[in-house]
Amino acid sequence: KRLAATKEKFRRGLQDQDDRLKQKQIKIDAALAENTELKSLLAKKEVENERIASEKETLEAECKKIRSDKMKLEAFAMKKLTSTKDKYKKVLQESNDKLKMNQVQIEAAHAELTKLKSLLAKKEAKNNQITKENDMLEAKYMKSRSDKKELEVYAKKKLATTKHKYQKVLQERNVKLKQKQDKIDALSRRNRSEN
Repeated sequence: KRLAATKEKFRRGLQDQDDRLKQKQIKIDAALAENTELKSLLAKKEVENERIASEKETLEAECKKIRSDKMKLEAFAMKKLTSTKDKYKKVLQESNDKLKMNQVQIEAAHAELTKLKSLLAKKEAKNNQITKENDMLEAKYMKSRSDKKELEVYAKKKLATTKHKYQKVLQERNVKLKQKQDKIDALSRRNRSEN
């Protein structure tokens, strides 16, 4: 853009200068025909033309330098672009490598999670089995307590019956023993009285 603007400016400058030169040349020709003093003015215009020609050469040299600078700038930009492209390519490759590594870690973590879920399911099944066994044991314990209470009631009842029987038998025996003792005492008294 800068180069194009410079070229356009240069072209317009040259065009303007050429237009001015033409107009001045016409005036000079008319003046020379009318007055000899215009020769001096013509000499000045020639000097000015030489200056303009020199400026034109200077502008052309500047244009050449601008073209050279443009080529250097394009070469630098291409080199920078290639360097940047290589840099981003390397960064992208590293990013892809990290992504693959993360994917491997995620898959490993997923496998570990699946394994842990399986272990948890087994533990839960075992806990359920233990809970069932505990429930069965508790039911047996409750039944044992109930049976124990029934046995205690039966034992108390049986003991009371046995005790009553024993007391009755003991009482009958005591009565018999007393009767025998009474007989013995009576016989003893009779023997003593007979003697």
